[in-house]
Amino acid sequence: MPLGLCKIWMAALIYNVRRKCGDSMIELTKINNEPIVINSCHIECVEKIPESKVIMDTGRYYVVREKVEEIIQKTIEYNGRIREFEEMIRSTANCS
Repeated sequence: MPLGLCKIWMAALIYNVRRKCGDSMIELTKINNEPIVINSCHIECVEKIPESKVIMDTGRYYVVREKVEEIIQKTIEYNGRIREFEEMIRSTANCS
């Protein structure tokens, strides 16, 4: 496969993975024990109340059981997994 075409193919593959997985989807637990999956790229801030109040960039918010530190850690872990997968795609692509 020509190098230029290979780069386009890899970019398209990574784009589709991100589109399917979301940029940073993390699972949290609402105060009523109901699970919720949110895109952490859209978190504006997290307020510490007895629980955590996750305020989105739309102004909408969710009160969740996880501590602020847990929310940060889940975001870091998820983004790391996406980066590892992207690196795997790049390293295994046959672009010679």
